[in-house]
Amino acid sequence: MVALAVSLITLSELNYAPEALEPYISAETIHYHHDKHHAAYVNKLNELIKDTRYENMPLEEIIRESDGAIFNNAAQVWNHTFYFDQLSPKPQKEPSGKLLDAINTTFGNVDAMKARMNSAAAALFGSGWVWLAADRDNKLYIISKPKAGTPLTEGLTPLIAIDVWEHAYYIDYRNDRAKELTVVLTQEDMPAEGMHTMPLYYCCMTPYDAKFTGLHILFDKENVPNTIGEYVSKLGLRQLRIA
Repeated sequence: MVALAVSLITLSELNYAPEALEPYISAETIHYHHDKHHAAYVNKLNELIKDTRYENMPLEEIIRESDGAIFNNAAQVWNHTFYFDQLSPKPQKEPSGKLLDAINTTFGNVDAMKARMNSAAAALFGSGWVWLAADRDNKLYIISKPKAGTPLTEGLTPLIAIDVWEHAYYIDYRNDRAKELTVVLTQEDMPAEGMHTMPLYYCCMTPYDAKFTGLHILFDKENVPNTIGEYVSKLGLRQLRIA
């Protein structure tokens, strides 16, 4: 009898140096957030799913099929993988194409969308996530999720993630979430390549390739990605950029 190989969930590598996002996110924050907190979710998830029906499932399937501790750790692994992958020291100014059209239709403009997301992040009680997400009809939603919540459980495609857990910002901004959400909005010295109207460690979007049309704005209905790796590779670009 041939034993099946076990597929361990692995910690995603950063696409940039830990200090590359300074002064908005310090290398120390990246170290603790990615190398400690994110890694802890990965290790705990592998421990929890060992010798269970989840052991060889793709991460997204674990999220959709599980609850309790397995769900919490699986969702946090996915959320953090998405979060770190969306950041970059070389931001684009605005989205374009169908995504920009959808933002303008839904919120009026990009600044209004960002303001809505900032308000949602400031209002979220305790720890959690605020997301910009799209449904199958290309409609956009800003949704707040406590704890490990993710749009994946609602059949939505995540486009932007705001991590509202204190470990994402406490080293740099302590417990002053309101200051952390507004300080960059009032800055005047903005580098030409950046978009500094997102809150500090949060992010703004690159243009999405116009060829990604149809389902979820990005993908055609015959070519929807099934895993986060597929999702990111189909974009061909980092999804979001640090302000």
